[in-house]
Amino acid sequence: MKLTIFVVEWICLQILSTQCDVFLNNLNSSDLSTKVCIQKSINHLFSYDDTLSLILDNDICEDAIFEMNNTTRPYISLNLDTVKGIKLQYEGKFIICPVDASSLARTVYRMQDEAKMYYRGLGNSKILVITNTTDVSFIFEMFWSYGINNVIILFYGQGIPKLSMCDRYSPENACGTIVKSIIYQNCEEQVTFSFTNLIHQMNKCPITFMYAKNSIYVREKEFPTALYILYVIQELSNRRNATFQRIMYNHSLEFMISVRNKTNIVMGWATNKCRGFTITEPVVEFDLVWFVPKAEQISNLNVFVHVFSCSVWVAVVVTLICTWLTWFVIISWNGKFTFEKLGLAFMNVWSLTICGSIAQFPRSFALRITLLSYLIYVIHIQCAFTSNMATILTTPRYGFQIRNLEQLAESGLPIYILKYLKMTQFNLSDTNHTLYTRLQKQLHVVSTFELIDALAGFNHYRNYAVIATKIDVYQIHDNSMTGVFTIRLALPADHYFVSTLNSLLSELVESGIGDKRKNDFERECFTKNVSMQENSEELTLPHLTFIFIFLGLGLSISGVVFCLEHVVHKFL
Repeated sequence: MKLTIFVVEWICLQILSTQCDVFLNNLNSSDLSTKVCIQKSINHLFSYDDTLSLILDNDICEDAIFEMNNTTRPYISLNLDTVKGIKLQYEGKFIICPVDASSLARTVYRMQDEAKMYYRGLGNSKILVITNTTDVSFIFEMFWSYGINNVIILFYGQGIPKLSMCDRYSPENACGTIVKSIIYQNCEEQVTFSFTNLIHQMNKCPITFMYAKNSIYVREKEFPTALYILYVIQELSNRRNATFQRIMYNHSLEFMISVRNKTNIVMGWATNKCRGFTITEPVVEFDLVWFVPKAEQISNLNVFVHVFSCSVWVAVVVTLICTWLTWFVIISWNGKFTFEKLGLAFMNVWSLTICGSIAQFPRSFALRITLLSYLIYVIHIQCAFTSNMATILTTPRYGFQIRNLEQLAESGLPIYILKYLKMTQFNLSDTNHTLYTRLQKQLHVVSTFELIDALAGFNHYRNYAVIATKIDVYQIHDNSMTGVFTIRLALPADHYFVSTLNSLLSELVESGIGDKRKNDFERECFTKNVSMQENSEELTLPHLTFIFIFLGLGLSISGVVFCLEHVVHKFL
């Protein structure tokens, strides 16, 4: 009897052992399949040189990464629950292996919170999520709500592990507001999924550009810069099959709220780095130009004074006086020194100076020598005067013109400048450059429309200078103090769409299309009608009225004096 009981117990133990071995083998086979899938996915999605940031809360992930000949791969192990203020690899590669869905949500929230501490984001990150959760739609929605687009999920909850991807711009996913279209791939097959940096198809999803109510984009047809930036965004929308939207905001808070919307792509424009934002490659580059009052044209009535320099005019006057006195001494030497002879001497010298002749040839040999010497002198002076006067009359003459920054600093003129230009180009407060400091003290911040009014009228008022981007007027070209001015597009920090924008900007530059369009917009804004030079107007009587009146007045006075002389001689 005891032997029978022993045999029965032995048989039962053998049966239980067999069943346990089958169960354990199946379990080990499932774990091994998951580990192999994890390793296979990591090797395909990341290169061996990539530094992986690991957030592991699951033993299966730790075994797969650290036990399967993967110790040579560089990695950073993160524990967001215990480490405060850790600096993430914002454009890095992450592997997140949570215990459950709530653990994943908490991890992503902590990652985003840590990124905000440094005014960064995770939009450019590449993230592989390894989870046992089979419902992956909410995971994609969660990452999209944080502006993270490059996510691949490996889930192993039921049966064979699978990889899943989701395109937020798929027509079924309503521009990332809901997840209805997910692509799956069996891990036993060859892995073809990969992270992507560029977005090629947006299926009419919006791209929004926001601008302030007092910016140049309100009147873009008057500004080639605004036209080109709007062209770039419109071209991007056309190439990516997106819908271009323009929104004007009244307060900067409206822009801040809208641009941080992770569902749609909202961008603004910037000239330099902004905290909490990522800027693209330069969209437009300008040489900054200094506008100064144009030198005043010298009046035609005053142009005769500028035929000779001041020293020459002094020499001419001194020579005239010396010759006059010499003439007077010669004719008065043998007689009395009278005012009549003084006047006669002046009339003869003046006649020689103006006409090159006198009424009576002198009898004195000494006076003849004086006359001949002075006549030769007069001929040379008149030739020089006439030739230079012809040049001056045909070529307009101008006064002093400010031509460089040193002269502008010495002039002390206030320099009108836009606020953002001053912030970006004159942002050095402590510098030993004397010229830079002097010019910085002359800066006066004005609004866009005040600057336009200043450009329109500063040649009239002539009491200030202007610094702005290049336009078709008189300018001083010198970027030694300011550097090149650039305009860029701004999106939230580390936004996933920046790579797509930079790709288009590179295409426009390399193909030459961008330069051509900029030149076209400049011609549209600055083309001026060049009128043909009008024929010279004939001189009419109104032009010469003054000289006829003067001659008539002189003849009248001469007639009155003649009559008085006859009356005096007749009755006295």
